[in-house]
Amino acid sequence: MREGATVADIASGLSYSVVRNCLYKVLKLHGNDRLGQRIVVQGGTMKNDSVVRAFELLAGAEVARSNMPEMMGAYGCAPACAGNSIWYLRKLYA
Repeated sequence: MREGATVADIASGLSYSVVRNCLYKVLKLHGNDRLGQRIVVQGGTMKNDSVVRAFELLAGAEVARSNMPEMMGAYGCAPACAGNSIWYLRKLYA
């Protein structure tokens, strides 16, 4: 706990850092005006309640997530993969 920072302060700072990185470096936003009032998040990072709360505070919006945010990408890919594998099998055994 350097310079009087508590573990809670450090954890909070990390959560804010993760969200700032997402908004301003990954998404390359220059403000929150392009975000809607309701945001759906996904990915394993969003399992962390403090990251979700930091996202709500920094974005100034309501944030929703599923109970398994780390699986949402897999759920989205599954129909495409299933369709491609059926196409591939038809082509292979035709």
